[in-house]
Amino acid sequence: MRNALVDFVGTLRRTGIPVSHAEVMDAALCVQHLRLEDRTEFKDALRSALVKRRRDISLFDELFDLHFLGGPLLGTVAEGRFGDNIQLMDRLAAEMERGDTGQLLPVTRMLMTGNFGELTRHMLAASGSLALRRMQFAPMLGRFFVNELRRKMGIDGVRVEAQTVLTEMERSGVDPTVVQEFREHVARNLERLEKELEKLVLDEVQRTRFMAFRRIEGEEMAGRNLYHLTDQDIAAMRPEVERLARRLKERLGLRFKRADRKQIDLRRTLRGNVGYGGPLPDIRFRNKKTTRPQVVALCDVSRSVRDFSRFMLLFLFSLKEVISRIRSFIFVGDLAEVTSVFQEYDLNEAVSRAAEGQGLKYRFGTDYGSSLGQFVAEHLGAVNSRTTVIILGDARNNNLPPRINAMEAIAERCRKVIWMNPEPVTFWGTGDSIMHLYEPHCTTLTQCGSLAQLSDAIEQNLLP
Repeated sequence: MRNALVDFVGTLRRTGIPVSHAEVMDAALCVQHLRLEDRTEFKDALRSALVKRRRDISLFDELFDLHFLGGPLLGTVAEGRFGDNIQLMDRLAAEMERGDTGQLLPVTRMLMTGNFGELTRHMLAASGSLALRRMQFAPMLGRFFVNELRRKMGIDGVRVEAQTVLTEMERSGVDPTVVQEFREHVARNLERLEKELEKLVLDEVQRTRFMAFRRIEGEEMAGRNLYHLTDQDIAAMRPEVERLARRLKERLGLRFKRADRKQIDLRRTLRGNVGYGGPLPDIRFRNKKTTRPQVVALCDVSRSVRDFSRFMLLFLFSLKEVISRIRSFIFVGDLAEVTSVFQEYDLNEAVSRAAEGQGLKYRFGTDYGSSLGQFVAEHLGAVNSRTTVIILGDARNNNLPPRINAMEAIAERCRKVIWMNPEPVTFWGTGDSIMHLYEPHCTTLTQCGSLAQLSDAIEQNLLP
């Protein structure tokens, strides 16, 4: 059960349901006090331990039904009069093993005694070595895996051995009625075992297909152009945004951790140990330590690019563990700081308030020149040599003065300027776009018309 629970938690995490180590331990403790044959009680206990958000409940229920499809039914050794016949079979099998036939397969004994509890564990162990999840690349290989599982469990040999035991029972003078009952018992168990083998593989086919479709759906969402999203689409994409943000945070955190590891300074080490004639007892390390970046985000929240800004802010504030400081500003006709909004409200609420343009006086008629000029006049002190300035917008200025000097002042003071433009590159500099005027002052200029492009742009440019 422990392995099944760990496997299930892995499935939850891969589909975007966050589960901590503490919650896994809580679930394991719950399982110890449950009657596992009560499926509803088992499901409710796991849901209460592992799910924190209301919107994840339906996905959890679907994954639970796919993961715990019932599996092979547990059975017990036959009792009563037939139990006496089982003992007779054991005695005959032991005599056969002392003869020329050798040891019977463990599966043969389990099958003939009807011990499907042990058969279940044996079957799951055999299936684990087959790596059934490979079927996500070729679900049509189900029949191949069924045959492989039969081979690993030695089903053909089990049939032969069971028939040999039955023949020996007839030779030993056992009552023909008893032998016939036993023959029917073995036939039923063999048929049941064959069905359980197929069920195990087909259940895994259903799980792998579900996970494959989820992955494809997530990739499709991440690649969709954000210009064409409805409010319903945005709400549906939230789990994918959170999954991408979590993956991005893990990647950046790992890269910072690796960058912080001490590295030997070979030149200083050789110079410092030259007097020892070969040994290097005094190892010198490089003192350089990667510092977390400081980020200032300037987001255009006009109607044409509001959703892009919404998702970028969600990404950035999901990365606060790997960023030393984030200050965020929104603008349309003027500019306002919204950093405090993210301190007062939860992340999703803060992003919604910022995208709605709270704090702006002029919400119509985008004016990049005026907004950048206001930032330089009022907030340039937020920028220093460690600051990465991220600007998200389409640079469409409604034919107003561009104020290039403001862009120059920002570029000269910060470490680098990253401009993310959601429009296709072919549209830059056309109509009222002044992207070509700002481009010389940008360290990086990239298109980010989808979640995938937005995530990649942040990951590739955020490290110092």
